[in-house]
Amino acid sequence: MGHLRRRMEEELILRGYSEKTVKVYLMGVRHFAKFHGTSPEKLGTEEIRQFLLHLAEERKLSWSSVNTALCSLKFFYTKVLDREWEIVKITYQKKRKKLPLVLSGSEVERIIDSASRIRDKTILMTMYAG
Repeated sequence: MGHLRRRMEEELILRGYSEKTVKVYLMGVRHFAKFHGTSPEKLGTEEIRQFLLHLAEERKLSWSSVNTALCSLKFFYTKVLDREWEIVKITYQKKRKKLPLVLSGSEVERIIDSASRIRDKTILMTMYAG
C-alpha cells in the first residue's frame, strides 16, 4: 500500500488536515488492511462493515474511535481511490451524553448538616440552589 499511503497523506495535507488527523487516518486504513490481510483497494462494502463490527464488538472501542475509523475509510475510498461511498446504511454514531449524578434530598441534607458553622451551611445551601 506504499503508493496509496503516500497519496492519502498528500491528499490529507493538501486539504489542510492537522498532523494528528493525518496520522490517525493513515493508521485507520493501515489497521483495516492488516485486519483483512490485503490492500484496501481490493476490498469493498462488506469488508468495511466487518472491520467496523470488529472494532465495536471485539475490540470494544469507543464510539468516537469507530467513527474515526469510518471517516478515515470514507476519505480513503472517496478522495484517494475516487470511488463512490457505498456505505449508506452504516451511519455515524451520535455521541452518547452521560447524565450527571444527582444527589437525593437526604444526601443533600446530610451534606448541609455536616457543616458546623452557619457561614459554611449558607455557602453549601447557595451552591446547591445554584
